[in-house]
Amino acid sequence: MLLGVTIQEGYIEDLNQDVYSFFPKENIHPSINNDYKKINLIHLLNMVSGLDADSDNYNTPGNAGYWIAKDEWVTYLLSIPLVRKPETKWVYADINAVLIGVIIEEKTGMSIKDFAKKYVFDPLEIKAFYWYTNAANQTGGAGNLYLCA
Repeated sequence: MLLGVTIQEGYIEDLNQDVYSFFPKENIHPSINNDYKKINLIHLLNMVSGLDADSDNYNTPGNAGYWIAKDEWVTYLLSIPLVRKPETKWVYADINAVLIGVIIEEKTGMSIKDFAKKYVFDPLEIKAFYWYTNAANQTGGAGNLYLCA
């Protein structure tokens, strides 16, 4: 939903844009894996990114067990390589949704928690919510959102 709002508000133009293009390599994300040039936003959205990540398989390096407790997880996530060509296999992996959240943060300059509050929660008059955020102020876009009506 937040990705749709991001597109509607003009922060992102196209679901076919490659993930690599959202992250400036110089100075900010020097460890980004070149494989992200092959992955588009639509691949993340459809859980067909091809990343070496599987929420049901702890042996994959993109499994949340390896990064969720980190004080800063974006650098780690952007280092995960492809294990297969995008679009060839559907695999549920939290990393896909979290990367969409990170892209929203990169493009808007806001945390996804603040973005959601401004564009979704406030218009719906949702006043009480909690969304897990790590020490680096990165919000986990794959879940851990609690709302009260």
